[in-house]
Amino acid sequence: MALSIEHLQERFRAGMERRLDTIDAAVIDDARLFEVERLFHSISGIGGTYGHPAVSEIANAAEELCGEALRAGRTLTDAEVVDVRVAVRSIRHECRLSQLMRKAS
Repeated sequence: MALSIEHLQERFRAGMERRLDTIDAAVIDDARLFEVERLFHSISGIGGTYGHPAVSEIANAAEELCGEALRAGRTLTDAEVVDVRVAVRSIRHECRLSQLMRKAS
């Protein structure tokens, strides 16, 4: 069974929203920092696969931010938590913008 581009894009959006919702909930729980880093890693790869390079760039930067904290054995600072939340909003914005552009073409 071949999947249409529209079906794949819908799966992309649904999966992305789930991941971003999880990050939003997990970012304030220090014990879940590794999970947040892994989710950003996943989003970075998925963004590139589905033709969203800006999503990949944003997610990659957020993954690195989380990874730095993990490697240093510390939690995210308040400013870094804000940065993660900004990354989540930016990824959502990029996905919506891409969807609107596809509908317009």
